[in-house]
Amino acid sequence: MPSRFTPQNVKDDFYDKYQNPKNYKTLKIKVNKTTKDLKDIFNNNIWNLKDKALKLQQVTKAENNEYYNSWLNEVYLLDYIKVPKMKDINKNDFFNLKYKTEGNTDGTELKYISHFKTWINYIFPEQVKFNNLNWFCTHQNEILLKLMMARNEKNNALETLRKDINLLLHFLKIAEAGEEIINKYKVLNLALSKINDIREGENKINDIREDKAFINYEELLKLRNNLYNG
Repeated sequence: MPSRFTPQNVKDDFYDKYQNPKNYKTLKIKVNKTTKDLKDIFNNNIWNLKDKALKLQQVTKAENNEYYNSWLNEVYLLDYIKVPKMKDINKNDFFNLKYKTEGNTDGTELKYISHFKTWINYIFPEQVKFNNLNWFCTHQNEILLKLMMARNEKNNALETLRKDINLLLHFLKIAEAGEEIINKYKVLNLALSKINDIREGENKINDIREDKAFINYEELLKLRNNLYNG
């Protein structure tokens, strides 16, 4: 009999658990303006994120993989019950690659830095004077809201928002901000990756259809002459 504890099963169990807000002990959905505004931007944005999340739910349900529903289940609204003590993130150390985690290359870190500079230049200019980056972790729900609103307003791709979440996740890991807050963003990020996979798959199908539907000029002339000549 095959073991239940295969790497894939463990991974599936993880996403199944953390796509449900009820399974979080240190986080909860608060009733406040940030929560309301997050709901509003989730339901009304240029990406039609809610519709895409519903489509992902349908696709994965057909594949018996019903654990990518974090956006629909409102995991994105979860916030700290009590903000934990965190390690300080020093901006200069970040820029000097001192927070490179195991498995990350210098290139990956440089991409994080480049992405962060767009945050400071265009989304969080008020933070440019601060050397401590922990604010991005302690106020993670406000950060998520501001990122979603800014990317929506600038007509950025959904993949850009996914990269935003990936950077926020990187900061949360560096700060050791708590296992559950990290897991929150892991499941949200995975769902966006799956949504992107579906979109790319549809684009490939459309490309094939266009290739099959395309008729070159010589064939078109021949077809027209045949029609005219009976």
